[in-house]
Amino acid sequence: MTCLPGSIVVMVSLMGVSLVSTGCWWRKAKVSPPPAVIALPPAPEVKPEPLPAPPKVESGEPVSSLPPSPVETPIEPPKPLEQPKPPRAAPRPAAQAPPPQPQPETPAAEIPQLVPLLTPAEQERYTREISDYIKRAEENLARIGKRKLDPRQRDNVLRARTFIRQALDLRQTDLLTARSLAQRADVLAQDVASTVR
Repeated sequence: MTCLPGSIVVMVSLMGVSLVSTGCWWRKAKVSPPPAVIALPPAPEVKPEPLPAPPKVESGEPVSSLPPSPVETPIEPPKPLEQPKPPRAAPRPAAQAPPPQPQPETPAAEIPQLVPLLTPAEQERYTREISDYIKRAEENLARIGKRKLDPRQRDNVLRARTFIRQALDLRQTDLLTARSLAQRADVLAQDVASTVR
């Protein structure tokens, strides 16, 4: 195999470029030595002073007249909780005792709910709006009647009827929620009525 003089020059120049480009010849990164480890001498042991003997208390002296203790007792850190092991199934005896009679449950006291205070004018307005929403929703549901509905429409009709029932139940106790439910029933009923052919 013969080498051409031009190819030798190219190979030599490529090797020279690769040697020069492997690192920076003029700027070298300064490497700092790792920080020195300083060994600290062990802490001296402190021996606790012995506690003085407790004073003798005479039986006639009240406890409240004793001087307060000058030394506080150290509090031990809490011990970690151990995970309870699951109970093993005990073998069933041949004859079981009859189960104890359940105690009649006392009804739990109902937790009062917070409802916003409304002025008489607001109460009247909300009551009127609830009636209007329910009336309009029932009219739309009656207009739909027994027409054939797709699954989404049937679901919306059921929801609207449920909202109407809930609004009527809450009308006496929570006007804001009743109004919201009646409004939802109206919107659903209008949606179904507008899509039924």
